[in-house]
Amino acid sequence: MNSSICQSDDTPQVFYIAERKNTLKERIRVIRFVVFSISAGIIELVVFATLNRFTGWDYWPKYLIALILSVLWNFTLNREFTFRSANNVPAAMLKVACFLPYSHR
Repeated sequence: MNSSICQSDDTPQVFYIAERKNTLKERIRVIRFVVFSISAGIIELVVFATLNRFTGWDYWPKYLIALILSVLWNFTLNREFTFRSANNVPAAMLKVACFLPYSHR
């Protein structure tokens, strides 16, 4: 049997192009994740500072409100734009809500 029939010269190039495309997609995904995470940190800081300046509340209510808003921001943007997932959002939000109290001990 002729081995040239079974092998294609284009196959390695096709795999290389597909691999580079996936690598670029992953880099873009990482950049989005980092940008959205930084923006969530900024939101937490701004909300906490605003509540600190304009309310006479104790530390924990201000911190909790700022944390919840930043987590919602980060979760929503990452889910929509980074991971492009809309599968069972309420269940995912419930998991985040359950994890939140244990994440800052």
